[in-house]
Amino acid sequence: MTAHMLTTEKAAIAAAIAESGIEGFGGRCASAAIAIRDLLGGRGEIVGSFNAAFLAHGVMIGHVALLLDGTYWDADARPKTLDEIESWAMLDPSDSDHGEAAEALGFTLSEDAAYAVDTATYQATALTSYFGE
Repeated sequence: MTAHMLTTEKAAIAAAIAESGIEGFGGRCASAAIAIRDLLGGRGEIVGSFNAAFLAHGVMIGHVALLLDGTYWDADARPKTLDEIESWAMLDPSDSDHGEAAEALGFTLSEDAAYAVDTATYQATALTSYFGE
């Protein structure tokens, strides 16, 4: 596939997502990634990047996107890198809300814990059962 074909395909994907009106922020990123995969004929993998410390305690804080041909897609219809997706799971260790949530779960949100990210491929059913979408 030539660079021009890749650029044309990415433009077509971006346009399809933008025109679809899929909502994906405010806790709806998992349902958006699933909808984007459906929109694109089932192509791609659902990838979630979550804060590893919270995930170890059963809490998903981060972001979910569709990975297709090396590019990550979410509801804003802009192609993204893995670094951009993972940044959603990196927390501010001085944020009192996250610190209190960590303490309620029995751990301290250290700087290392705040920045540790776990990225994996997920089945849609696992995400919809967690997020209720």
